[in-house]
Amino acid sequence: MLRNLFSWLLTGGVAFALAACCGSVTCDKQDDYADALLFKFNLDTTSTQGFGRKDIDTVYLKRYTKPTNSAVKVAVETIQILRTRRQDSTAIVLNNNAPFTTANNLKLNSYRYNIFVVHRMKGFKPDTARYVIDNIQLNGNYQGDGCCTYYVNQSKSAQISQMKTYGVPTNTITYDFTKPAGQTRQRVYTLNRY
Repeated sequence: MLRNLFSWLLTGGVAFALAACCGSVTCDKQDDYADALLFKFNLDTTSTQGFGRKDIDTVYLKRYTKPTNSAVKVAVETIQILRTRRQDSTAIVLNNNAPFTTANNLKLNSYRYNIFVVHRMKGFKPDTARYVIDNIQLNGNYQGDGCCTYYVNQSKSAQISQMKTYGVPTNTITYDFTKPAGQTRQRVYTLNRY
């Protein structure tokens, strides 16, 4: 009986010591932007493709679900981002849980996104720039070292279309957002005026 009790105490002590060891280790390898797609605006006003600062003070993002069959209705969510002058050069981040919330455990690649920039001038028709982000490809896996397990993105890309008029793409490319090996910064796609 005493031997059984000793075995249980020894096993419990070892498990507690191992848990305490893992509990004191910080898992700082997790990249919060592993699957994120980052966009910034071309702010070169000397170029015909650059945006003025007033052009990008209000940005609209739309997220469309990709239905698995034709009987499912496409859900649309819209977010308006008001950007101050100091935020003009900061990137717009599309991530699994930002700026839209995660729904039904769906990741970024389960949706199609639109970025709208509407610049209004008195006496003129609004100038709208529209970009469609579709066919998002995410490839990653979980890695671990001892007590820590974290997600690592291996590759990510998206098809980006600039739309001049509703439904007519003027330019479509596939952009590789994959972070280069050894780099700490994510790749950012620059949105140009067309």
